[in-house]
Amino acid sequence: MKLLLKIKNNIIFYYNIIIMCKDKFILRLSNTVIGNETPTLNADKNAVSIRLPAHLRNKGKCNVKVIEITVSLRNGSGTRVVANGTHIVAIRSNIKQLGHGNEQNGFNQILGSGIIPDNNANAVQIDSSEALEFTCPQLPDVIELERMCYDPANSYNLIAANNYTTAVVPFQVVLQLTFDDDHKDK
Repeated sequence: MKLLLKIKNNIIFYYNIIIMCKDKFILRLSNTVIGNETPTLNADKNAVSIRLPAHLRNKGKCNVKVIEITVSLRNGSGTRVVANGTHIVAIRSNIKQLGHGNEQNGFNQILGSGIIPDNNANAVQIDSSEALEFTCPQLPDVIELERMCYDPANSYNLIAANNYTTAVVPFQVVLQLTFDDDHKDK
């Protein structure tokens, strides 16, 4: 709290100024087991559903900043999850972003994409000079993340990166959340 003094016509006015600080929450999401929270995988093991903790649900509009995305392209024995010749891998999500994306004729669903430098790459870290930052009207109770790629055999359509489906091949997403009405809970 700051105190502001203002003198006008020999009268002293005191103003209390309250500075609200919004908390930043870090959300680290992975398709592999972390602690005792087992993620729910789809049949092809390229998508995961993760239930948000109770303290992050129903908090309203928030600013989401993508801090980091890392995508493994091979399993432990070297089998690729994307076909050879695939040059771009992406992470799709059900986190609503204000705006529009023409790939799905609706709200943008891509959290980030990265270039696969060659067929020998083991992993891709989605690294940009400026992190994707967007407004989300309301976080879903369950966040869905899916490893995707652009299919070189079919006009580079966005498809599931599910060339290998026997076991989980890790990916992780780190998000920073700042809720608009966070100060109401304090």
